Amino acid sequence: MLDTVDLFNDLSSDEKSEVLSASRTVRFQPDQVIYTPDDLCDSLCIVLKGRLRIAKVFPSGRE
Repeated sequence: MLDTVDLFNDLSSDEKSEVLSASRTVRFQPDQVIYTPDDLCDSLCIVLKGRLRIAKVFPSGRE
């Protein structure tokens, strides 16, 4: 699976296996908020299928 992600091209097979063993697959519903600006960023997310919309919502409601 990681062979298709350029970010992992320089890793050995053992290193890729280690990354996969520490990973998990999560499915999200359409329009589901995954992260907010106040969330702690302590992981890397890779989209395997589908798309993400990244937006900042201002107090006025404008994106």
